[in-house]
Amino acid sequence: MNIKLNGENFQINQNEIMIEKLLKDQSIPIDHIVVELNGDILSDYQVKIKEGDSIEVIRMVGGG
Repeated sequence: MNIKLNGENFQINQNEIMIEKLLKDQSIPIDHIVVELNGDILSDYQVKIKEGDSIEVIRMVGGG
């Protein structure tokens, strides 16, 4: 399955996968992030990814 992950073409070798598993497989901790799926911000990462989906992962960083 082909998707876009943070603006880059990305291939997943599974036909069915949840966003939470994709994040885990890519070693992206789910603390302090926001995930956008096809332009919509998600409140739950138990969403199935479909062919052609666009996923953006935004990390929250504190500073001063």
